[in-house]
Amino acid sequence: MSFDSILHFISNLIQKFHLSRIPAKLIYLLVNYIDLWLMLVFFTVALASWRTAVIYRKIPLTQRDAAFAAKTAMGYVVSALVLWVASFILS
Repeated sequence: MSFDSILHFISNLIQKFHLSRIPAKLIYLLVNYIDLWLMLVFFTVALASWRTAVIYRKIPLTQRDAAFAAKTAMGYVVSALVLWVASFILS
């Protein structure tokens, strides 16, 4: 399958199921609801997860939990940054 055929397939799906309104609604939600409070929540959860990882690293039997907590913290930071950049670009 070539790239053009994939684009053609997607455009046919959008026309068939009337999905053209979904991106506009998604853009509206991103721009209007990504604000300081959501970023504050994301970064607070990331900070709490990172602190949990630091505490777990001191305990020898919880290294897997520490790695998971660190990955969770990085996931929240990346998600917050991606949402912020997307809302900034789309506004």
